[in-house]
Amino acid sequence: MKNTFAMVQAIATQTLRGVTERDAVEAFTQRLHALSTAHDVLLQQSWSNAKLGDVVSAVLLTFIGSKNLESDGPPVNLGPRATLSVSLLLHELATNAMKYGSLLHPDGLVAITWRVRQVDGEDDLVLDWKETGGPPAVVPERKGFGSKLVCMGLVGTGGVDVSCLRSGFEAEFHAPLAQVQMS
Repeated sequence: MKNTFAMVQAIATQTLRGVTERDAVEAFTQRLHALSTAHDVLLQQSWSNAKLGDVVSAVLLTFIGSKNLESDGPPVNLGPRATLSVSLLLHELATNAMKYGSLLHPDGLVAITWRVRQVDGEDDLVLDWKETGGPPAVVPERKGFGSKLVCMGLVGTGGVDVSCLRSGFEAEFHAPLAQVQMS
């Protein structure tokens, strides 16, 4: 699979080399890297599942130094589809934090926590993203692909509450635990 990702990246690089809008090319390359990272985590468990904590570390520590990241939550296994989806989601959130949010400042912080809660007798996985130490969060003027990924939530079905606060960007993502573990 690693070779496939390398091949796709090489094809994209060659195909897009004449594109003058380099930000789009860079965004594509970084998203491809996030998927590759998710595949690496899944390979550790023979593609059956991945621990959410491992996905958080693998994806976010490539962007965020450990001094700017706090993460905590109980052991939760994600199915392969959810692993890929969560990896892309975390990548987009980290990219936005670097461009517009808390990671614009050396002391900015991203805190990501997750928990399981009961909703109507069923378990839901809840993942919280909270930025502090950066500029006040503002609603984006344009909604690009990254915004759409964030709105899709943990497994592409929504379940997202976003807050643009003076203290920073916050989001809560939730999905049925069984769906997250099976997909």
